[in-house]
Amino acid sequence: MTVLQGSALAEGHRPVTLTAVPYYAWANREKGAMTGWVDEAPVKAPLPAK
Repeated sequence: MTVLQGSALAEGHRPVTLTAVPYYAWANREKGAMTGWVDEAPVKAPLPAK
């Protein structure tokens, strides 16, 4: 199963961890909040310095 993990900024620019799992696998996870979609455009991250 593919799981996506990343970082985001919540309201008030508070850093949060983001974990996205396929909807069909949700019943196999522990209790927690679930959001159906992300309603903001992604921000392009800067490339790492060489």
